[in-house]
Amino acid sequence: MDESPTPKWSQLEQLPYLSACITEGLRIGYGVSHRMQRLFPDNVLQYNDIAIPTMTAVSMTSVLVHDNPDLFPEPRTFKPERFLENPSLRRYLFPFSRGTRQCAGLNMAYAEFYLGITAVWAPGRFEWELFETGERDVETAHDFVNTSPWLGSKGIRVRVN
Repeated sequence: MDESPTPKWSQLEQLPYLSACITEGLRIGYGVSHRMQRLFPDNVLQYNDIAIPTMTAVSMTSVLVHDNPDLFPEPRTFKPERFLENPSLRRYLFPFSRGTRQCAGLNMAYAEFYLGITAVWAPGRFEWELFETGERDVETAHDFVNTSPWLGSKGIRVRVN
């Protein structure tokens, strides 16, 4: 990477560990967690030995996939290395949904992740420490379209020095 004061997004997305950290953050943070139902008006769906009749609402949530220990051992542990060791795990991620209902701002969001993380967490820029924040403030307790912690949480708070 060249020594310019502000790296370009195209340079940052070439950094494997930074990319793995962003990917793991999206996995553990879920993105949109509500179920986007689909109806299949013309075909009976077959799932193993189960026939799902036409016009039956079918849905799933990123929480169930992103926290699946068969796919992601120790799912609530932040381990970016899992995506360096097995890049094919990315196919199980959909924090921005997929297909025709995928977030239109996906590429802008990724640019903001790379540029924002670099600007805020650049070495020597700031020192961070958690302030009155515990695991309960980050663990999912409710699903209000996006996941939310316990209702009394004040969120993740930090001191910036």
